[in-house]
Amino acid sequence: MGTWERPAWSSPLGSRWPQLGALLGLLVASQVTLGATRSEVMASRYLRYQVCMERTYGQGYYAKLGLEPVVNRWGVSEPTLRSLMVQPEAVQKVEAQCRKVNELGTEPRPR
Repeated sequence: MGTWERPAWSSPLGSRWPQLGALLGLLVASQVTLGATRSEVMASRYLRYQVCMERTYGQGYYAKLGLEPVVNRWGVSEPTLRSLMVQPEAVQKVEAQCRKVNELGTEPRPR
């Protein structure tokens, strides 16, 4: 009997390579067709941010705290940076924490 040599066209992963490629293709395709758009994801994050603020300060927290709401580029209202800067430090910390837990820490704030 002779020795077996791997054909030049086979992959080092053996028969798993085509399966892995097909799986990766399915994952990418599902993200493209079933995944939310960036604007939907961001709008959802801002809505969760508002729920976080409402849990602490109650509904109508904009008026209660004297925050100036504006509609951001994702179509959701949020307080302006100017109106946040005049708030007590405790309010600023809660607001920063709500932004952080909803992955909004790097998003620009409306002035």
